[in-house]
Amino acid sequence: MMDIELAANMPFTQRVAQNYVQAINREDWNRVGDYDRALLNKIVADQTHVEVTDTEDSVARRAQAFQEALARLVKAPSGAK
Repeated sequence: MMDIELAANMPFTQRVAQNYVQAINREDWNRVGDYDRALLNKIVADQTHVEVTDTEDSVARRAQAFQEALARLVKAPSGAK
C-alpha cells in the first residue's frame, strides 16, 4: 500500500476518493456502481460489531443443556435418528 501512496503522492484513501469523483464527473455509471459497492462493503464491515456477554449462569445453563443432549444421544437406540 505504501508503494501506491508513494507513486500517487497521496494517501490511498484520498486517491480512491478522487477516482470515485472522476468517475461521477465523466458519468461512468458502471464504475460509479463499482465504487458504491466497494465503499458500502467497507462501511458495513467497519460498522458490524457483535458484542457477546456471557454470565457464569448462562454458560452453566448451556453446559448443562449440552450434557443432557449428549446423554440422550448416548442412550438412543442404534437405529434412531
